[in-house]
Amino acid sequence: MQLPLGPCGRLCYNGLESSMHHAVSPRRTVLVIEDDPDQRQTLQRQLEARDVRVVVAVDGFQGLDELARCHPDAVLSDIRMPAMDGLEFARRMRSDPRYRGMPLIAVTGLNDSVDVMATWCAGFDDHLPKPLSSQILDRIVQRLVSRSSTWPEPTH
Repeated sequence: MQLPLGPCGRLCYNGLESSMHHAVSPRRTVLVIEDDPDQRQTLQRQLEARDVRVVVAVDGFQGLDELARCHPDAVLSDIRMPAMDGLEFARRMRSDPRYRGMPLIAVTGLNDSVDVMATWCAGFDDHLPKPLSSQILDRIVQRLVSRSSTWPEPTH
């Protein structure tokens, strides 16, 4: 199954419908960057229920530290955060060759067309509105299972 591409040629998870229940996956790691504790805990619980290992960060600076430490299979990041926002995090992540092919998904309440284009231009692969539906989370996990086995290991 191929997922649709966004305007910058990156994968697009948005708008997918699925009758599939929780995806079964080998254990994968997702870095969640979210400053709001309730949103962060909710997303963490939802991913862990799908057998995904979750590493959390509260801003872009901590996100960069965790990215280098844990080499996740994907990153889900909020946009509006203190210290370093998600757009700057994405630009810095994408400037490092080790992470250029890693899925980076914006999960945000900023959802007008200008915000969507800003996320793609910063290097995000997709822009998803909060809260994420179960179907979208299932598709993200399914995509991680099929893609990450072919990603090269990060170089140190």
